[in-house]
Amino acid sequence: MRRALSRRFIVHPLIKPDSIERREYQVKVAERAIGSNTLVVLPTGLGKTVVALLTIAEYLKRYEDQSCVFLAPTRVLVHQHSRFLQDNLAIPDDKVSVITGEDYINYRQDMWESAVICATPQIMKLDMKRELVRVDRLSLLIFDEVHRATGDYAYTAIAADVRERTKNIRTLGMTASLPSENNKVKEIFRVLGSDRIEFRDNDSEDVKPYIQETNIEWIMLDLPENIKKISSLLKEVHLSYIDEIRTGGFNIPREANLRPLLEIRHRVEREGRYDLRVAVYSAIRLVHALGLLETQGISSFLRFIDRLTKKTRAIGQKKLLTNASLLEAYEIARGSKLLGLEHPKLSKLHEVLSSLRHGDKAMVFTSYRDSVDEIYQQLIRRGHRAGVLIGKSGETGQSQDEQLRSIDRLRNGEYDILIATQVGEEGLDISECRLVVFYDNVSSAVRYIQRRGRTGRRAPGRVVSFIAKGTRDEAYLYLVRKRIEQARRTVSNFTRRSDGGLDGFMNGQHEIFG
Repeated sequence: MRRALSRRFIVHPLIKPDSIERREYQVKVAERAIGSNTLVVLPTGLGKTVVALLTIAEYLKRYEDQSCVFLAPTRVLVHQHSRFLQDNLAIPDDKVSVITGEDYINYRQDMWESAVICATPQIMKLDMKRELVRVDRLSLLIFDEVHRATGDYAYTAIAADVRERTKNIRTLGMTASLPSENNKVKEIFRVLGSDRIEFRDNDSEDVKPYIQETNIEWIMLDLPENIKKISSLLKEVHLSYIDEIRTGGFNIPREANLRPLLEIRHRVEREGRYDLRVAVYSAIRLVHALGLLETQGISSFLRFIDRLTKKTRAIGQKKLLTNASLLEAYEIARGSKLLGLEHPKLSKLHEVLSSLRHGDKAMVFTSYRDSVDEIYQQLIRRGHRAGVLIGKSGETGQSQDEQLRSIDRLRNGEYDILIATQVGEEGLDISECRLVVFYDNVSSAVRYIQRRGRTGRRAPGRVVSFIAKGTRDEAYLYLVRKRIEQARRTVSNFTRRSDGGLDGFMNGQHEIFG
């Protein structure tokens, strides 16, 4: 039970009075971030953006002639952060600028001189190459959703370039969860030049007063006979291609999933094994088709096959689509669709959502756009007030403005339910949801924690996860539990447990925020 807290506000010359509730864990984390390059791991809903605000305010105070940069992966997040800073920083609104790929170069050059710049990493990377960014006058660089800072993501190039040009800059990385893999966390540490982790989770003592109870349920569902039959036929075709790959000299399990097939595809292309290209590409498509069928339903499977039919030059497409077993599977699926025989998740979703009380809001997460469309149509037919939230890519994608309108409609009560793909997981300021539904499961600890964090912020929440028995859903359930535990252990190994004072940057001050 959350205990009552006396309400106090942050006192700082560059933060508007009575605008930010004082939470000791946020203050402590911000003071650590001011004193050293820091990775902040804080569950969704516990105020990572407030930590950024406090850190920015102090750097603006100390370095009046320098700039702070706040990077976020999407334009929607960039604009969201900009509005939050304008609402709470005691500086003129025009001192906070937004820079994205939608802005002209001449405009961007001037905006990089602002006191605070909120930008996408892709545009900062490009503008650094164009010498539009004066790195020498940056005092603070914040990376939101810092778990992305691996591989060739723009964060890695920006951090490396900044470190090469100047040593006088503070970096702050923020995320709800770091990856479970030890090597990826090491890479993030190295890329950002971080000295420490400030980690909190729902069990942290200074966070507990602000945590609401979240009830998590896993609903196991049996696949109906029509889907089992289609699945059996697809597996038959898949196995024929796997056997061909094995005969070709590649040691691969007969029940191979996507990862080993993608690795083999890379080897086949690198080694010029064109005799196996059809088998490898077809096996990959069949893994995807099976995943759609078993975890999403008939409609998603049919749409995938219909799209494949239009790709007349795709490797192995003709051979695959003329396979007798695949044709039989397709016809069974078409017949099932005509009879209204869909995945049991759809009827269970209606049942779960019908338990919402008046005024309650819910989010339904799915990994596939096709499923968003099908879920939306089914819910509308059954009288639910629902909207969608999807990424901007593709012909059916939502623009930034459309995404913001969907979020606003949930917030103002026009929608009770928002059906979202991955774009709804990261950082967006979505209205408090009483219920979150995982229409499919995810194997990523980061994504699981982000989805779960959409409820239980200001009031008790509920998470419902649908698991189709014997499918990827079930495998991911056990995998994500393992990875969440691995992530906790990894963070624990990196966390500095010393309670000693901050470095000399603190200049002897005992309290920055009154």
